[in-house]
Amino acid sequence: MKVDVFVEVFKEENGKKKVLKRKKASSFVKAFIGLLNVQMAQATRTIKDTSGTDRSYGANSNNFAVNAGAGTSTYGIQVGTGTNAVTIDDYKLQTQIAHGTGAGQLQYGATSIDTYTVSSGRAFFNVQRLFTNSSGSDITVREVGLVGLFYSTSYPVLLDRTLIEFTIPNGETRGVNYQIIVSV
Repeated sequence: MKVDVFVEVFKEENGKKKVLKRKKASSFVKAFIGLLNVQMAQATRTIKDTSGTDRSYGANSNNFAVNAGAGTSTYGIQVGTGTNAVTIDDYKLQTQIAHGTGAGQLQYGATSIDTYTVSSGRAFFNVQRLFTNSSGSDITVREVGLVGLFYSTSYPVLLDRTLIEFTIPNGETRGVNYQIIVSV
């Protein structure tokens, strides 16, 4: 079995999604494998959250929640301006873009997760979020991340960080889509 993750940047045109960029995600980081281990072992492990604090995580049905609501930028899909190479030890975006309408800020829409689909020997689903720029200037995004909440806490944990560059012109909206695929 093989797991692939792709990041797409898109905009909506005439009610349809137009993909502007697509690339293979850089990497699930070590927190991802640690949290998967927590779930499978039904055990407690220590994992660094996005603040850099070591936390104890145990098995819980709420693990891996990425369905952040509109205006919530602490988890779900995040965007940033960092350019440092991705490492296995990354625990947050290098420089996350804040939610808002001020200079250098973007409005975070809700993160939505599709029901998974099985077709032609593969299963996949999409996690996507829209970002609207009302800052007064164009904003260039250089990194994206997928962040989940774990163990009935408000401690967010970075699952993936990928470098991908795109610009969101002032007054426009762009979306980021994580497509997670399992195939044989």
